[in-house]
Amino acid sequence: MHKIGAACCDPLWIQHRTLAGGHDKTIDNATATFIKFRDHNFICTCAHVVEAAKGDLVPALMVGQLVLNVASYHVDNVYRHNFRFPDRTEFDIAIAPLDASYWNLLQTKKAKTAIDLDAWEEPEWLTTDTFVAVGYFNEHKYNHEGKVATPLGLVAAEAASSMGAELPKFALSSRLNTPHGYYFSGMSGGPIFLPVSADKMLPVGIVFEGGPSSGRHKARSTLIDPTDILIRAYTLTPLIFEDWLSRTGLLPPTQHAPT
Repeated sequence: MHKIGAACCDPLWIQHRTLAGGHDKTIDNATATFIKFRDHNFICTCAHVVEAAKGDLVPALMVGQLVLNVASYHVDNVYRHNFRFPDRTEFDIAIAPLDASYWNLLQTKKAKTAIDLDAWEEPEWLTTDTFVAVGYFNEHKYNHEGKVATPLGLVAAEAASSMGAELPKFALSSRLNTPHGYYFSGMSGGPIFLPVSADKMLPVGIVFEGGPSSGRHKARSTLIDPTDILIRAYTLTPLIFEDWLSRTGLLPPTQHAPT
């Protein structure tokens, strides 16, 4: 499950576009999920993540020491991110086309694969199931062999709302017997799966909020205890992703079989 989850997502760093000041544990990250639709590859994350990239800060992926900025110079001569929002008033979602050269590096150097919505298999949407949210923690970074590492979390929780292909959102929730010691800031933009076997997980959603969120602030919410797990997500289906792409103007043309 860890291998499947890690393959389709990666830390999305919010950092200086030229790495001025370096790359260390103080740099914030969220999660980028790689999605294939109509034979095109995309990066999906949350709009609030991308909105944190202000000034010279941009969203970026890392392949070793190589920086892959998801940003470019725009028509107004300002360097900014390449993400588009389907509808910021309705969705906390951001999508960007995945550059072919970037994708080649991610595949060859980091063994990444995209969630294939062209071959999507619909789950049974049973609220008695346990689901797994995947994402890279922002507040549990460490140094490893001279590089900054952020651990990949696989957070298991039960359905806490109705779920279905026709429902735009759902929630997961569980309570443990002891504090789990993790903060879920950074998981925004990560995928959610329904495990069906040891080597198969069906994609069902994209995380937009997790709790406990942060341990950096003294004033913590009294609604979420250290033993709680709370994940809120958007449902992910081909029809929903198609709608998001249509709203952003990124929808690829329909592929027609040759006659």
